[in-house]
Amino acid sequence: MIGSIPPHRAWQVTTHLRGRISIAVLFLASGGALAGCPGTGEASGDPAPGSVEDLESACLQAVELYAENLEDCASTEISMIGITLRSAPGTHSTQAGCATVAAAWARAIQAGTVTFDRTRFEACLAAVRTAGPCGLAGDVLWVVRDRWCTGMSGRLDSGLPCRQDNECVEGLYCDRSAACPGNCTPRVGLDGNCPEFSFTDPTTWYRSVPCAGGLGCSFDGRCVPEPAAGEECGLANQGSMTCSAPLLCDFQRCRRSRPTGPSGACGTSGDADLLWCPLGSRCSNGTCVMLAAEGAPCDSSTQCADGLYCVDEACSPTLPVGAACVEDADCGEGAWCDEATRACTATYAIPDGGPCTRDEQCAGRFCEGGTCTNVDALGLDALCHFP
Repeated sequence: MIGSIPPHRAWQVTTHLRGRISIAVLFLASGGALAGCPGTGEASGDPAPGSVEDLESACLQAVELYAENLEDCASTEISMIGITLRSAPGTHSTQAGCATVAAAWARAIQAGTVTFDRTRFEACLAAVRTAGPCGLAGDVLWVVRDRWCTGMSGRLDSGLPCRQDNECVEGLYCDRSAACPGNCTPRVGLDGNCPEFSFTDPTTWYRSVPCAGGLGCSFDGRCVPEPAAGEECGLANQGSMTCSAPLLCDFQRCRRSRPTGPSGACGTSGDADLLWCPLGSRCSNGTCVMLAAEGAPCDSSTQCADGLYCVDEACSPTLPVGAACVEDADCGEGAWCDEATRACTATYAIPDGGPCTRDEQCAGRFCEGGTCTNVDALGLDALCHFP
């Protein structure tokens, strides 16, 4: 499985997302879906192009489109991400987070660091609509990627302070490796350095890739060509972690993704496509099996149905706020496991000015320097909280 995000890894990602951080943040926070599809402003009463209301409306439209596309994949791993986009109270993502994201990017537009490119964005959305089931699987699961529809054009030249890649002109990215704000920096060419990736370090999952077009970042931190279908990837020959869109690197080979039927074969073998199990099931030893119901034996929470977690080798209902926990997956919807108290804690409950360690704790959606705050107080620096 090294050099890929296999089905069991995908399920771990989606389990982490339930009620917490959503993969949607990749295309929302990168200035993607929310910014490129504003209202035309032609009809009476339409919000002004680039306004918070306009951006929030476009954000909701894009999240819905991506959610539908992913749910149509008809696989547990991919469909769960689509469901999460639509329903989870994500901090800076999903439909519930669109207002916060829109408010932050509206400030960038007002400050003149970005402008709209509506034609390019709408063309990108059209491509999403025709991607077909599982067409976005590779981009969704490789959370280090920034392939989502952009819709924004940066206006900042090399060396200028920035907070997001989309603020920089074409050919540059925002280097935030030392601090945020960072600086617009030329993208890295073949064999140049890029951030190393680690499955065990979540902070490496959400970093943008500074490599130039057509290049991906290898596990050992070099910009290398993105391979095509059937070619080696990942640790194989120290290849790129990512494949040419829309392929997914699995078992060190670039593969197309498609759904399989109930009790059907799943995973991969040889040079075959990657087969995803239907919603409500998982891949076990190459065959799709149903997720375990309450009371069924289990070895990990990834084996249990939605709303359950594995404790004492049995699938049990996730825990309410206040209950003792070990990890986020133990807690029910709208709660997370506080690392300090090891208790399930309600998300977005601490008012502005209260102590915090992560954005999800704060009613204002931002934790800055250990204190809860909001987008109005942060201004452009709110963008620093997005991957």
